[in-house]
Amino acid sequence: MERRQSLAQKTWAKWEKVRDKFSPEGWRLLLVCLLAGFVLAFFAERLGRQKTVKLEEPPKVVAEREAPKASELPPPEPPEPPKVEEPVLSVPMWPLKGKIKRDLGWYRSQTGDWRYHGGIDITAPLGAQVRSALDGRIVEAGQDATLGQFLKIEHSGAITVYGHLSAVVGKVGDEVKRGQLVAYSGESGDSLGAALHFGVLQGKETVDPKGWLAAAQ
Repeated sequence: MERRQSLAQKTWAKWEKVRDKFSPEGWRLLLVCLLAGFVLAFFAERLGRQKTVKLEEPPKVVAEREAPKASELPPPEPPEPPKVEEPVLSVPMWPLKGKIKRDLGWYRSQTGDWRYHGGIDITAPLGAQVRSALDGRIVEAGQDATLGQFLKIEHSGAITVYGHLSAVVGKVGDEVKRGQLVAYSGESGDSLGAALHFGVLQGKETVDPKGWLAAAQ
């Protein structure tokens, strides 16, 4: 207990020495300075909080946060089917469907004279679509006393002839494809009713269209 009292007396004696060094005016100035320092420190801390800059998130974090969830994504589109190239068709086709009413060969005309028929006549309604037997090129089109309005298409190794037409689609020099519309059937020239004359030339020789078509099948 005595030691504690002695220590307290020594501490108080030191404090009195410090106190005596300052006048009442000095203590007031010290207190004012301490108070002003406390106020400045308080406002400086508040101002520093307001000016704190928010750190930007790394791009990777932002991208992951903004990326749509798997449930929000649209379903994937089905893959496109592979393109299949159409085979090149080199087999001739009938220019139209119908019954043959006149074959290749000699026949007696309405005037009684004999004439050579260089093809087949296929019955067809007036204005039926006539299609090219093969890929080729139109080489001749015009009017003839026997064939009426006609069309000739050159192919590889043959020329097909279309007669008794009511109209021609295309002009000389046009490239045509197998099955492409090239004319309309009619009854022009030496024809008994609406029909299509179909002939085939190989070189300068006339061949039977039925045999030519059958041989290519």
